[in-house]
Amino acid sequence: MPHRPRRTALVAALALLVAACGGGGAPPIDDPKEILVKAVEALQQAKSFQIRADLSGSVPLDLTGTGSGQPLDISGTTLEGAFDMANERARLSFSVPMLLNTTGEVIVVDKVGYLKVSLVGPKYQKFDTATGSDGLDVPTDPKASLDEVRRALDELKSPPQKLANERCGDADCYHVQVPFDAADMNLPENATATLDVWVRTSDLRPAKLSLASDAGSEGKVTIAVEIFGYDEAVAIEAPPADQVEEGTAPLPLP
Repeated sequence: MPHRPRRTALVAALALLVAACGGGGAPPIDDPKEILVKAVEALQQAKSFQIRADLSGSVPLDLTGTGSGQPLDISGTTLEGAFDMANERARLSFSVPMLLNTTGEVIVVDKVGYLKVSLVGPKYQKFDTATGSDGLDVPTDPKASLDEVRRALDELKSPPQKLANERCGDADCYHVQVPFDAADMNLPENATATLDVWVRTSDLRPAKLSLASDAGSEGKVTIAVEIFGYDEAVAIEAPPADQVEEGTAPLPLP
């Protein structure tokens, strides 16, 4: 059988090619809850990442307090940020065109926060994020935080649903949809809210998410977030001292 060695070599070459193209990756996950938990875990383990968010829709503007405000178009509102998870640093910049073209930036370095808002002034307000209920909460026990994610998913009135896989740029992604109860989102009783999450199948890192809420006359808002730049170098430094003044109120961080 003179051709057997050639066939064996050909099969081996094809096997190596399939493995190089991802054929030896992790087995697919069918449980939508597990996909979300793995995505949170992957985000925690990243050295760094960046985000870009866009807001669209409208919210009522009630300056008189009568409950009959006019719709305010929030389209064009953007948020961009970089997170250095290894060194617990973050930088977020935002733009809100419909509010007198307001812009601003938040920087967190060494548990100190700096907030600058164009409507307030040209300097950063300095705050201590390590103390107080409004401080920056950095989980110290990843397993405990993952348990919290699982518990929250189990307590949802409507469980997450795994939809068909989709492409996220040049990657294959799981698509998981999470319906929220209106009360949990502080929305009117007849409102709806849905979170869609796309997670890369190759490494289970989240690629993008979209949060859509519809409260009828109370407003409709969609927040689309792209997550990218995993493990890339990011430069996040405190602003120069001559651009900083002591803050007079807690830094409004989640």
